[in-house]
Amino acid sequence: MLKATAWPYPVFDDVRYSLDSVKFGQISFEACESAAGLVVDCGSLRERNDGSIQVGLKIETACEEVIAHVFDAARRTSVTPGVRVLCKESKFRKFFEADGNGQVAVEIPINRLRGVAQLDVLFLASGNATANNSVSVSRGVVVGVSSQPIVLTVDEDWTGDTLPVDWLDFSANNLPKEAFVHVELSGGSQTPKVWLNAKYRGQIETVLLRTGDNSPAALAGASMRVFLWQQIWEKVLIWALREESADQEKWPATRIAKMWRSNFSENEWELPNVDNLDVHGMIELSVRIQHCLLVAQNLSRINGILRFQPEARGSA
Repeated sequence: MLKATAWPYPVFDDVRYSLDSVKFGQISFEACESAAGLVVDCGSLRERNDGSIQVGLKIETACEEVIAHVFDAARRTSVTPGVRVLCKESKFRKFFEADGNGQVAVEIPINRLRGVAQLDVLFLASGNATANNSVSVSRGVVVGVSSQPIVLTVDEDWTGDTLPVDWLDFSANNLPKEAFVHVELSGGSQTPKVWLNAKYRGQIETVLLRTGDNSPAALAGASMRVFLWQQIWEKVLIWALREESADQEKWPATRIAKMWRSNFSENEWELPNVDNLDVHGMIELSVRIQHCLLVAQNLSRINGILRFQPEARGSA
């Protein structure tokens, strides 16, 4: 299905590929499908300081398919297939070109990664040309892209199984400037986006992202994340139930509704009819979401912070 409209020229947006392997030394990782793409949980590597994650895949779409779709027959150029790696947190970006058989060997130094890294399978224009709608195409621009990226979660899984999280200047985007979290929702085919107020990034980010130990900062960070995800899922689940489509199994809304329907069925609960959801139904839904997220169990760890407090002077 070729439907890309983000560029002024036609783009082949159904690039096909197969993921062969994701490895770190002798450790292999499996990919799981989600609305965010193929998610690979590499969280076990968060304490590593050296070595590289190696990703092997094969691009199955032929260069000729992309060229025929994008370029004017008389003014075309060749294309370069490959994989672009982008880690926003560490500013690491690199393009790995495919060989003549479509095989791509991606090698990402673990010390260049933080949080989430996204791998996009792309075709780039190898030279200047003209698209078949008469728009000029410059060398190096994207002319083909896969609809399903590969997402590596390293020291913190910000996708929440399906949801990307990023920082945003609330006051510059007509959002209440003292608020902290905003969930951006649109149609069922679009992945929800979670925005945190950049005004408080300096004060909060270090604790919010802290994981991997039992220090006060790590315990506080875990508690903050639990509260955030509870609030977020209460909104997103209702959206997903309204927007899911039986005809669109890969839509984010459909996948999210399916995931929560499975979570609820494990407890012999049914998801509510959102058209008839009143305040009492909202309260019940909130409590059940808390149960599935193990909110109380996770928050109970906060008592560990007390162990770091000095004993009261004069106590036995």
